[in-house]
Amino acid sequence: MIQKFTIPGRLMGRNEFDYVSRSHWSKANEAKRAEQERVIWAMREAGVRPVSGPVEIAFNYFEKRQRNGRLRDCDNIHAGAVKVVQDAMKQAGIIPDDNPKWVRNTYPWFAFNQGNPRIEVTIADYDPNGRTVYFPPIEGLD
Repeated sequence: MIQKFTIPGRLMGRNEFDYVSRSHWSKANEAKRAEQERVIWAMREAGVRPVSGPVEIAFNYFEKRQRNGRLRDCDNIHAGAVKVVQDAMKQAGIIPDDNPKWVRNTYPWFAFNQGNPRIEVTIADYDPNGRTVYFPPIEGLD
């Protein structure tokens, strides 16, 4: 089974979480909770249902450039989003746990300079026979 949902806008990156957590631990908790709520609402709107076995998750990131024209690092974007999305899936009861027994792998893909920043998340049942994953090039770096 394949399920999809879209998170409008951007989620905080790992660097942003680190910056907030340096100010006070409760601020980091509040920020993570707020981001998880956004993800849970996106899953509810899309009608995402609980899974019965292990899954793989694909993340398609459509990022806007920052005000100064810079791009956030891909690893920063993915590290922040993976943690928040998997914890939100667990909190919403979509997956029983976010350990490797239930989430076998995550696949990021990036595009930049999009007029509609968002994260498209695809949850697919894990295939124990494996599969070949194609990683398309990052778009919009020009």
